[in-house]
Amino acid sequence: MSQLGIAKGSVTEIKAGVYRLRVDAGPDPAAGRRREVSQVIHGGKREANSTLRHLINEVESE
Repeated sequence: MSQLGIAKGSVTEIKAGVYRLRVDAGPDPAAGRRREVSQVIHGGKREANSTLRHLINEVESE
C-alpha cells in the first residue's frame, strides 16, 4: 500500500487479449521487503481493469 493506505496497481498488455495485473501489497513484516500481488487474465481491457479493482480491494482488506 502507498503512504496514504491506498494500494497501487497496474495493467500491462502482454499480448493481444492477455493482461498482467500487478498490485503493490506493502512491506512484508517478516522480511522487510515489498510484496507484490500479480495475476494474468485473458479478456478485454475493461475486464482487466475491473479485475484489478477487485485485486486492489482484496489487498487493502488484508
